[in-house]
Amino acid sequence: MPATEWKPRRLDELGFVGRGKSRHRPRGEARLYGGPYPFIQTADIMAADPYITGYSQTYSEFGLQQSKLWPPNTLCMTIAGANTAETAILKIEACFPDSVVGFISDEKQSDLHFVKYSLDLLKDKYRAITRGATQDNLSLDKLLSFPIPTPPLPVQRRIAGILSAYDELMENNRRRIRLLEAMARALYREWFVRPCQAGNLPKDWEQKLVGESFEISGGGTPSRQEPAYWEGGTIQWYSSPDGGTTVNPVGTGAATYTTPALTANTWIAACVTVSGCSGCVGWGKATVVSYPPNGTAAAGASSVCSGSGTTISISGNTPNTLYQWYKSPDDASWSYISGADNATLNTGALTASTYFLCVTYNGSCGVWSYNHPLVTVVAPPTVGTAVPTAATVCSGSGTT
Repeated sequence: MPATEWKPRRLDELGFVGRGKSRHRPRGEARLYGGPYPFIQTADIMAADPYITGYSQTYSEFGLQQSKLWPPNTLCMTIAGANTAETAILKIEACFPDSVVGFISDEKQSDLHFVKYSLDLLKDKYRAITRGATQDNLSLDKLLSFPIPTPPLPVQRRIAGILSAYDELMENNRRRIRLLEAMARALYREWFVRPCQAGNLPKDWEQKLVGESFEISGGGTPSRQEPAYWEGGTIQWYSSPDGGTTVNPVGTGAATYTTPALTANTWIAACVTVSGCSGCVGWGKATVVSYPPNGTAAAGASSVCSGSGTTISISGNTPNTLYQWYKSPDDASWSYISGADNATLNTGALTASTYFLCVTYNGSCGVWSYNHPLVTVVAPPTVGTAVPTAATVCSGSGTT
């Protein structure tokens, strides 16, 4: 399909977009809960794949009064916390809080499943612009600032049909696994648990106390009144490039280990020895994300007339790089440009000279462009008034 048939569309151009409601404070008040209305939370969206059919909490009539019921086939998206930008599709009528955004597709403009897959592709971009605050938060303005490449509706449906078929297949397999697990548990109870409870043991079985067949011991915390249990122990730290196959000792003594600068994924573990007894903790993985190249920003025009604009492009980056443009009046204090997340920036109309830079991201690791091009705004000249020396002249004469 020609690329010209795909157009950038805001999410609210493809359907209705709104935040969930949970106005009552405190949120944990008991009378909000325990009624007949499903209340979907972030954990329910995380557990859905891709449909929300279950829930762990319900609203009462009082809870519903301060919230809102959303219909089936609402696309839910988390916008707060570490799991920002997770999506799932409601298959039941339900409420959800203001930390979740709901999208209801306009069937004349969009296919619901196509929109879901498109938002999933933008997940890294959404998370990149929410990091750094006290709590990661994706506002509606930020969400709507990312255009969604959108083909004609028949093509959306075709793409969604292909991808959702795989989702349905995976969900069917998960249902079969859950059913087989339930059958195995029921079979075990039928063969072994119920007969034993009724006193009908299988042939060659005998009944014993647990202590007659197993040695049981309980764990415990050594007494702090006994210095030998706590003093003189050693801690040995280890690193591994492959999760434990190759192991290297890297430090001893301290309860905290600080790695050197890492350039590759590294696993860390520790073993503690006290009074000849040793214990080790499992491997923890430190994932290393490479910084993208800085890139070079170039303005289409270094000077423009007041009220005009130009384009600025960044080059020298690797594929799949994420972009965010900033502007400054003095090359010192920088402000975020909403929606400016492509390799090329359209500055819009400028009325003052402005510097621009682009931060490029690989996941959460970002670097500034090598240069900060200045677009100089040239003020229009003052328009004077033409005054002839002589207002009237004879035919064939002239004036200045």
